[in-house]
Amino acid sequence: MIALEKGFLWGAYVVMMQEPTFAKKGYNISHRGYRLVRGKRNMTGIRRDTHLEFTEGEMGGDGDVQVFDVKYP
Repeated sequence: MIALEKGFLWGAYVVMMQEPTFAKKGYNISHRGYRLVRGKRNMTGIRRDTHLEFTEGEMGGDGDVQVFDVKYP
């Protein structure tokens, strides 16, 4: 996905996407620089080499809401 690659090149720690194309059946997205957390109609990419600590919370809104606890060590 272009959004993930741009985020990686720009040094973004988090990339958030609404209604990404992974919703299509059989379509799988991965990226070497981000750990991807998928919701129902959204996806969040968390940079793998970040010094921040991300803890996933519960999904809300039938999977349309993602909650993360972000800590600076």
